[in-house]
Amino acid sequence: MRKEYERHHREHRLRLARVRRLLRPLPRRATLRRWPILGRFADAAKARSWLWSFKVAHVAPALYIGAVCGLLPMPGQVPLGFVLALLLRANLPVVVALCFASNPLTMVPLFTACYVTGHWILDLLVPGEKAFRLSEGLAAMAQGEFGGAWDILAATFLGAVVVGLAAGAVLHGLWLLGAWEARIFKARFQRLRAAMHAQERDPPTGPPGAP
Repeated sequence: MRKEYERHHREHRLRLARVRRLLRPLPRRATLRRWPILGRFADAAKARSWLWSFKVAHVAPALYIGAVCGLLPMPGQVPLGFVLALLLRANLPVVVALCFASNPLTMVPLFTACYVTGHWILDLLVPGEKAFRLSEGLAAMAQGEFGGAWDILAATFLGAVVVGLAAGAVLHGLWLLGAWEARIFKARFQRLRAAMHAQERDPPTGPPGAP
Protein backbone atom coordinates (compact mmCIF):
# COMPACT_ATOMS: atom_id res chain seq x y z
CA MET A 1 0.00 0.00 0.00
CA ARG A 2 2.84 2.38 0.78
CA LYS A 3 4.24 2.10 -2.75
CA GLU A 4 0.84 2.85 -4.25
CA TYR A 5 0.38 5.81 -1.93
CA GLU A 6 3.80 7.20 -2.82
CA ARG A 7 3.05 6.78 -6.52
CA HIS A 8 -0.23 8.67 -6.15
CA HIS A 9 1.50 11.31 -4.02
CA ARG A 10 4.12 11.91 -6.74
CA GLU A 11 1.42 12.08 -9.40
CA HIS A 12 -0.55 14.53 -7.23
CA ARG A 13 2.47 16.81 -6.92
CA LEU A 14 3.18 16.60 -10.65
CA ARG A 15 -0.40 17.60 -11.45
CA LEU A 16 -0.22 20.59 -9.11
CA ALA A 17 3.08 21.67 -10.68
CA ARG A 18 1.53 21.41 -14.17
CA VAL A 19 -1.42 23.56 -13.15
CA ARG A 20 0.88 26.19 -11.63
CA ARG A 21 2.95 26.31 -14.84
CA LEU A 22 -0.18 26.76 -16.94
CA LEU A 23 -1.53 29.52 -14.71
CA ARG A 24 1.76 31.42 -14.36
CA PRO A 25 1.42 33.57 -17.52
CA LEU A 26 -2.32 34.15 -17.00
CA PRO A 27 -4.00 36.87 -14.93
CA ARG A 28 -4.40 36.02 -11.27
CA ARG A 29 -5.62 37.97 -8.27
CA ALA A 30 -2.04 38.80 -7.31
CA THR A 31 -0.92 39.83 -10.81
CA LEU A 32 -4.00 41.33 -12.45
CA ARG A 33 -2.88 44.89 -11.66
CA ARG A 34 0.10 44.43 -14.00
CA TRP A 35 -2.09 43.69 -17.01
CA PRO A 36 -2.80 46.57 -19.40
CA ILE A 37 -6.43 47.75 -19.33
CA LEU A 38 -7.49 44.89 -17.00
CA GLY A 39 -5.27 46.30 -14.26
CA ARG A 40 -7.54 49.33 -13.95
CA PHE A 41 -10.31 47.03 -12.75
CA ALA A 42 -8.15 44.88 -10.46
CA ASP A 43 -9.93 45.84 -7.23
CA ALA A 44 -13.37 45.11 -8.67
CA ALA A 45 -12.14 41.81 -10.16
CA LYS A 46 -10.56 40.65 -6.90
CA ALA A 47 -13.89 41.08 -5.12
CA ARG A 48 -15.67 38.77 -7.55
CA SER A 49 -14.75 35.25 -6.54
CA TRP A 50 -16.26 33.56 -9.60
CA LEU A 51 -13.58 35.12 -11.82
CA TRP A 52 -11.03 32.89 -10.07
CA SER A 53 -13.17 29.81 -9.41
CA PHE A 54 -12.42 26.57 -11.25
CA LYS A 55 -15.79 25.02 -10.47
CA VAL A 56 -17.56 23.62 -13.52
CA ALA A 57 -20.29 26.28 -13.21
CA HIS A 58 -17.71 29.02 -13.78
CA VAL A 59 -15.34 27.24 -16.16
CA ALA A 60 -18.11 26.14 -18.57
CA PRO A 61 -19.16 29.67 -19.64
CA ALA A 62 -15.49 30.70 -19.75
CA LEU A 63 -14.80 28.02 -22.37
CA TYR A 64 -17.47 29.41 -24.69
CA ILE A 65 -16.60 33.07 -24.04
CA GLY A 66 -12.89 32.53 -24.59
CA ALA A 67 -13.35 30.38 -27.69
CA VAL A 68 -15.61 32.95 -29.36
CA CYS A 69 -13.64 36.05 -28.32
CA GLY A 70 -10.37 34.45 -29.38
CA LEU A 71 -11.67 34.01 -32.94
CA LEU A 72 -13.22 37.44 -33.43
CA PRO A 73 -11.26 39.42 -36.07
CA MET A 74 -10.87 42.52 -33.92
CA PRO A 75 -8.54 44.07 -31.36
CA GLY A 76 -9.52 44.03 -27.70
CA GLN A 77 -10.42 40.36 -27.46
CA VAL A 78 -9.17 40.11 -23.85
CA PRO A 79 -11.04 43.22 -22.58
CA LEU A 80 -14.21 41.98 -24.27
CA GLY A 81 -13.71 38.57 -22.67
CA PHE A 82 -13.21 40.26 -19.29
CA VAL A 83 -16.52 42.14 -19.60
CA LEU A 84 -18.38 38.98 -20.62
CA ALA A 85 -16.74 37.03 -17.77
CA LEU A 86 -18.05 39.65 -15.34
CA LEU A 87 -21.54 39.50 -16.80
CA LEU A 88 -21.77 35.72 -17.14
CA ARG A 89 -19.84 34.82 -13.95
CA ALA A 90 -17.05 33.01 -15.79
CA ASN A 91 -13.47 32.11 -14.91
CA LEU A 92 -11.14 34.89 -16.13
CA PRO A 93 -7.86 32.91 -16.55
CA VAL A 94 -9.61 30.39 -18.81
CA VAL A 95 -11.13 33.19 -20.90
CA VAL A 96 -7.75 34.90 -21.34
CA ALA A 97 -5.96 31.63 -22.15
CA LEU A 98 -8.41 30.90 -24.98
CA CYS A 99 -8.19 34.47 -26.27
CA PHE A 100 -4.50 33.81 -26.83
CA ALA A 101 -5.45 31.05 -29.30
CA SER A 102 -5.36 33.67 -32.04
CA ASN A 103 -1.81 34.93 -32.29
CA PRO A 104 0.51 35.83 -35.19
CA LEU A 105 1.17 32.13 -35.83
CA THR A 106 -2.45 30.95 -35.87
CA MET A 107 -4.30 34.08 -36.98
CA VAL A 108 -4.37 33.41 -40.73
CA PRO A 109 -5.61 29.78 -40.63
CA LEU A 110 -8.13 30.52 -37.86
CA PHE A 111 -9.62 33.60 -39.50
CA THR A 112 -9.70 31.85 -42.87
CA ALA A 113 -11.60 28.93 -41.34
CA CYS A 114 -14.03 31.40 -39.73
CA TYR A 115 -14.54 33.23 -43.03
CA VAL A 116 -15.18 30.01 -44.96
CA THR A 117 -17.70 28.86 -42.34
CA GLY A 118 -19.46 32.23 -42.23
CA HIS A 119 -19.55 32.48 -46.04
CA TRP A 120 -21.11 29.01 -46.27
CA ILE A 121 -23.76 29.92 -43.66
CA LEU A 122 -24.60 33.21 -45.43
CA ASP A 123 -25.01 31.33 -48.73
CA LEU A 124 -27.46 28.99 -46.99
CA LEU A 125 -29.40 31.78 -45.27
CA VAL A 126 -29.53 34.18 -48.23
CA PRO A 127 -29.22 32.03 -51.37
CA GLY A 128 -30.06 34.89 -53.72
CA GLU A 129 -27.36 37.19 -52.34
CA LYS A 130 -23.87 36.14 -53.28
CA ALA A 131 -21.35 37.32 -50.72
CA PHE A 132 -17.89 38.28 -51.89
CA ARG A 133 -15.51 35.40 -52.07
CA LEU A 134 -12.28 36.06 -50.22
CA SER A 135 -10.16 36.38 -53.36
CA GLU A 136 -12.72 38.69 -55.02
CA GLY A 137 -12.99 40.86 -51.93
CA LEU A 138 -9.24 41.21 -51.53
CA ALA A 139 -8.86 42.05 -55.22
CA ALA A 140 -11.55 44.73 -54.95
CA MET A 141 -9.89 46.19 -51.83
CA ALA A 142 -6.56 46.31 -53.67
CA GLN A 143 -8.28 48.49 -56.30
CA GLY A 144 -9.67 50.84 -53.64
CA GLU A 145 -13.21 49.39 -53.54
CA PHE A 146 -14.04 48.51 -49.97
CA GLY A 147 -17.62 47.37 -50.38
CA GLY A 148 -16.50 43.75 -50.32
CA ALA A 149 -14.60 44.29 -47.08
CA TRP A 150 -17.85 44.46 -45.14
CA ASP A 151 -19.01 41.18 -46.65
CA ILE A 152 -15.71 39.54 -45.69
CA LEU A 153 -15.88 41.00 -42.17
CA ALA A 154 -19.52 39.95 -41.67
CA ALA A 155 -18.79 36.40 -42.85
CA THR A 156 -15.71 36.18 -40.62
CA PHE A 157 -17.58 37.47 -37.55
CA LEU A 158 -20.45 35.04 -38.13
CA GLY A 159 -18.03 32.17 -38.65
CA ALA A 160 -16.09 33.14 -35.52
CA VAL A 161 -19.23 32.91 -33.40
CA VAL A 162 -20.29 29.57 -34.89
CA VAL A 163 -16.82 28.00 -34.82
CA GLY A 164 -16.18 29.43 -31.34
CA LEU A 165 -19.38 27.96 -29.92
CA ALA A 166 -18.59 24.58 -31.51
CA ALA A 167 -15.05 24.68 -30.10
CA GLY A 168 -16.45 25.70 -26.72
CA ALA A 169 -18.78 22.69 -26.75
CA VAL A 170 -15.85 20.35 -27.50
CA LEU A 171 -13.73 21.96 -24.77
CA HIS A 172 -16.66 21.74 -22.36
CA GLY A 173 -16.93 18.01 -22.96
CA LEU A 174 -13.17 17.56 -22.50
CA TRP A 175 -13.27 19.61 -19.29
CA LEU A 176 -16.10 17.51 -17.86
CA LEU A 177 -14.17 14.35 -18.73
CA GLY A 178 -11.01 15.74 -17.09
CA ALA A 179 -12.95 16.88 -14.02
CA TRP A 180 -14.49 13.40 -13.66
CA GLU A 181 -11.05 11.76 -13.88
CA ALA A 182 -9.63 14.27 -11.37
CA ARG A 183 -12.43 13.48 -8.89
CA ILE A 184 -11.69 9.75 -9.16
CA PHE A 185 -7.96 10.36 -8.69
CA LYS A 186 -8.56 12.65 -5.69
CA ALA A 187 -10.92 10.18 -4.02
CA ARG A 188 -8.42 7.35 -4.51
CA PHE A 189 -5.58 9.48 -3.17
CA GLN A 190 -7.58 10.48 -0.09
CA ARG A 191 -8.51 6.86 0.63
CA LEU A 192 -4.86 5.80 0.39
CA ARG A 193 -3.75 8.66 2.62
CA ALA A 194 -6.38 7.84 5.23
CA ALA A 195 -5.36 4.16 5.15
CA MET A 196 -1.68 5.10 5.53
CA HIS A 197 -2.41 7.35 8.51
CA ALA A 198 -4.53 4.64 10.11
CA GLN A 199 -1.72 2.12 9.58
CA GLU A 200 0.81 4.49 11.15
CA ARG A 201 -1.44 5.02 14.18
CA ASP A 202 -2.17 1.31 14.64
CA PRO A 203 0.73 -0.68 13.14
CA PRO A 204 -0.02 -4.36 12.52
CA THR A 205 1.17 -6.67 15.25
CA GLY A 206 2.78 -10.05 14.70
CA PRO A 207 1.24 -13.36 15.76
CA PRO A 208 1.32 -14.27 19.49
CA GLY A 209 4.73 -15.44 20.65
CA ALA A 210 6.55 -13.63 17.84
CA PRO A 211 9.74 -11.78 18.94
